[in-house]
Amino acid sequence: MARLLQAATLLFVAGVLVSQALLLAPGLRATESVSTVWSTDANGTEEVEVSVTATFAGHFTASTLQRGASNRSDQIYFYFDGAYPVSYSAIPYWYGLSQHLTTVAGARGWPMQLQLEDADQLAALLQEPSTARGTVVFASGVLPAPIFSATVDRLVPWMREGGLVVWAGDQIGEYSGVPGQALGCGLPGTLGEAGTARILNVSWLDNNGSGCAPGHPPAQTLFLNTTPDGLAWGVYYPYGINTPAFVISKVLAGGGLALGGNASGDTNIAYIPEGRGGLLDFVGPTVDPIRLSTSIDNVLQSGLLDPGSVTGESRSFAVSPGHPGVEDLWLPSGASGTRPCVFVDQTDYLATFATESCAPDGTGG
Repeated sequence: MARLLQAATLLFVAGVLVSQALLLAPGLRATESVSTVWSTDANGTEEVEVSVTATFAGHFTASTLQRGASNRSDQIYFYFDGAYPVSYSAIPYWYGLSQHLTTVAGARGWPMQLQLEDADQLAALLQEPSTARGTVVFASGVLPAPIFSATVDRLVPWMREGGLVVWAGDQIGEYSGVPGQALGCGLPGTLGEAGTARILNVSWLDNNGSGCAPGHPPAQTLFLNTTPDGLAWGVYYPYGINTPAFVISKVLAGGGLALGGNASGDTNIAYIPEGRGGLLDFVGPTVDPIRLSTSIDNVLQSGLLDPGSVTGESRSFAVSPGHPGVEDLWLPSGASGTRPCVFVDQTDYLATFATESCAPDGTGG
């Protein structure tokens, strides 16, 4: 049975990668280009003119920011260990996400360095201070016991030192997984809301009931109306799970970002700062690695979550052959050492294009 599951996983991932490779093949791939002109107006406000041309009809968004001086590393540690349980995830999608992240980054020429790490390897890495400039991606919906349990927490101290955690699946902290051990009510690995409360402020979560039973797709809700920050930074992942969602007003008041959909003031994706690092939390099932990988890559490549980054203006526009999109955008004031930059991404489904451009002098503020 295990061999059949492994074979099915590999076939699924191979099929998805072949499809994506065809879309990116030089003879089939549409081409686009972005040019920028930087200036300062009479009042000292920095501006950028963004021009996008393409050999196809498409939709783009351009967003400005003063990018923080302390850049996050391009190193990604991707947790994958098939011996451990999952919730609101599945092994083919979980593993497939790692492949999509690097495929999208490669298509952009972005030098992402992604390493697969099992539970024990990652637990060791999280204890090395030098890794805290990197990013850890969890997409199984269950934290493994060597990293987080009733008596162990390797996660929060690492974030406080500057690490970024990206999470997808069931509610973070609800389960502590052990190989071969089921998840459910009353079992040792079920930490419930108490586990989540050790990682984030649970008062920021709406409808935070713990069902004690692991979720499997397609049990989910949808968040279709994208928040302004989600639209600006190319985050579109409309899937949520049946219980928790972040209260947008509380996330924003706490210094975080609402990056998902908006359903009656709740969102399924939020960035929660923690010390010098933080948590990018996709409270939704790992069911669409194409959208999920593009959303994650956009956030990381843009520098949105780099310490000290300040966001400015965002505009969406259409482009077609012979009709470029030209937009003038202002930039916010930045502290000394920040860089005025603009991030441009194509928002059409299956599109992988995104690029960042920064002012030639490399300084702002």
